[in-house]
Amino acid sequence: MDLRYELIKNNFFNTCISNGMQEVFPSSLLPEDDKTVYFTSATITPLKPMLMRGLIPEDGVFLHQQCLRLQELNEPFYDGMKIRYPGYFNMLGTLVPGNRVVDFQDVVTKIILSQNISPDNVKVDASSKDSILVERFQKYFPVQYDTRAEKSYNWVYGLGDSVRGRGITFYLRQNTGEYKRIGQYIAIYNAGSLIGCEYGVGIEVLLARTRQYKNEYEAFSIGPILQRYNLKNNFANSHIFSTVGSIYSTGISLKNNPREGYKKILSKALLNMVVLKRKYSLSDDLIISILRDFMQVEFDSSKWLNILFMDFKHEELRLNEQINRANYFIKNQIYLGKNKQYIDAKIATTYPLYVRYQDILSK
Repeated sequence: MDLRYELIKNNFFNTCISNGMQEVFPSSLLPEDDKTVYFTSATITPLKPMLMRGLIPEDGVFLHQQCLRLQELNEPFYDGMKIRYPGYFNMLGTLVPGNRVVDFQDVVTKIILSQNISPDNVKVDASSKDSILVERFQKYFPVQYDTRAEKSYNWVYGLGDSVRGRGITFYLRQNTGEYKRIGQYIAIYNAGSLIGCEYGVGIEVLLARTRQYKNEYEAFSIGPILQRYNLKNNFANSHIFSTVGSIYSTGISLKNNPREGYKKILSKALLNMVVLKRKYSLSDDLIISILRDFMQVEFDSSKWLNILFMDFKHEELRLNEQINRANYFIKNQIYLGKNKQYIDAKIATTYPLYVRYQDILSK
């Protein structure tokens, strides 16, 4: 684990322990029991059985969870694109019974302030419908209401239509005066009955906010590795390397998929790395070295690196073949006098990878 994360994690854990909470084991990145997600995507993933069976200890539980969210795979990556999720990250979280929804706000306040954060620099954003969620917090932090769309205060858990969450968000003031998110506190309801309350925050998020990083990707463990190999630490580089490395740390591959949807996920992740290689003329040795270093830091092992590289070369060959064939097809059709509309229609159905990635490669 990145040494920069240790102080953040230790402060969080020590506060939880001092308030009687129990540490629980995290889920593997590839969850065995939860079929509502492909990969563990939040601290609530391993805690769902405890939540739904009413088995949460009175003082609550806490954990450190490695997470992966892949919503951003829907589009090819490129420099400067805006994202909602960082892909791979580490998360700290808590869960308490529903009857602690108010009292636990004092503990969460201690957890936040344990990161050497001044209460004067924190504010809370909430819906005016959720006064119970800020009853104690408003003693410590200013609260603003209804600054976002109503749907921003709603959370879902993949547990059916009856299970829903209502959440508030904490923000930390930066040196620039801008406020940036540092965590959420969420009450969880089942058919209208309050069954639990969770608080969670990403370690990388806290590191970036508390150290005032201008480039937030520097807070991710892939950042120092990219800099070591003289590769720019932007979104595309950081996200692609960490996403591919974390996916393959689980041992799955294009030929070994526990669920059919994984093949599409792996293919998109690897193709983005192929595009990165072509666009910046990266060598295979450089790519392997970066992935090996990242997997060692985050997962203490790079034993699946050979499988990763074989899958990478497979996708590279597939993309290169489509690009070459598409370019030849276009030249041939132009020679035959076909119009652009006809050519574009044929390309879209015959060479979809060319259509998906050619614009990025040509920039």
